[in-house]
Amino acid sequence: MKPTRKTPNAPVSSPGTASPPSDPAQELAFLSSEKVLTYAGEWVAIAGSKVVAHGPSLLKVRREAEAKLKGRKPTFFAVPKGAATY
Repeated sequence: MKPTRKTPNAPVSSPGTASPPSDPAQELAFLSSEKVLTYAGEWVAIAGSKVVAHGPSLLKVRREAEAKLKGRKPTFFAVPKGAATY
């Protein structure tokens, strides 16, 4: 029998509960879309192309996002007031 090799720092999850990692390409597409203007003056947490939390307080947005994502890491960013997309 051949021993199995474990990858260090690999996330541990139960079968059927693993969340896919965030896709940076989807996040970049969201950031360059006009949808981002909806959140002017707020902090936004996204996972892939989905907004998981938003609001004026980074701490509250972080707590809400982490509760929803259960171990997955969102991307946080602030949308300035008067932001424009190109």
